[in-house]
Amino acid sequence: EDLINYDDLIVTEKELTDGVDQFEVAMTAYNGCKTAFCGVNSPLKHSIATRLATVSGVALVVTNDVHDKEVARIKENWTDPDSDPPEVLTEDQLAKAMVKRLSEPDCAGGRGFVLVDFPRNKEQSDALLSAGIVLDNIVFVEDDRFEAPPETKMSRVQTSLNQAKIRVGQVVSVSGRMKEIPFYQHVLRLMLNYIAAAEARKKPEVRTVQRVKGNAFAITL
Repeated sequence: EDLINYDDLIVTEKELTDGVDQFEVAMTAYNGCKTAFCGVNSPLKHSIATRLATVSGVALVVTNDVHDKEVARIKENWTDPDSDPPEVLTEDQLAKAMVKRLSEPDCAGGRGFVLVDFPRNKEQSDALLSAGIVLDNIVFVEDDRFEAPPETKMSRVQTSLNQAKIRVGQVVSVSGRMKEIPFYQHVLRLMLNYIAAAEARKKPEVRTVQRVKGNAFAITL
């Protein structure tokens, strides 16, 4: 084993305990992760997305907020006296607004972000891929006590990724009936597994990676 310092190396689940704090430490160490939460409109979806963005120190992008801001911008610049400005964006307008938001400095250039309610369907996923925005994780929350936003189709998002000509992230479904902490742990575990697999593809010679202290890691080849 050799000890090295490597800030961007991923701490996998193997050496972590079940404590949420330690999962969060691992996620914070990997701030390039781009994760979307879609599915039903449950409070749990929004609270988990907010918490993950906060502990990871990355931007939280909520689709409804981007939508409303773009509608307000259109209204402010509306000049046609014979018609009223739109109250709702078309799918194309929304996709362009989301791509523009995710291309801003707090989300682009290798930085991670947490996204809520986008992409919900194939067209939205295709728009992101066309703009070169590749999500690592798309988590669909399922809970029959709540309704999903219009045109929310997990299978269609998966179809979009399957047709992509580049390596893409994972689409997973998670039951929204879990308690908040188990739900959060489960999501973090899914994300850590994805990160570990991605790191293994980039560094196939690395067999195991363990945190020793701070940013020091023991690497077994």
